[in-house]
Amino acid sequence: MFKGNAPIIQSPLSGNEYLISKDHPEPLLLQAKTGNDVSRVYWYINDQFYKAVAPGEKLFFMPAEGRVKISCTDDKGRNRNITIQVKFIGL
Repeated sequence: MFKGNAPIIQSPLSGNEYLISKDHPEPLLLQAKTGNDVSRVYWYINDQFYKAVAPGEKLFFMPAEGRVKISCTDDKGRNRNITIQVKFIGL
């Protein structure tokens, strides 16, 4: 594990509620700001591995309804967690 700043999750925003159309669902963007020394970013949704991408690469996911924990870990072992609330609505 390296010392320094953990990734900063820029999207989605921590603590926000996201309303998603039941009829036309749109995935949410996962995006994080990382240090210049990072070559891989690992994303976890509700403590389950989702995908590994290069820093700055756009990645989308379709969340489940309710409270969703999102974690981002860089290849140096630095980690950041956020939670969001997701609600599916009829539009």
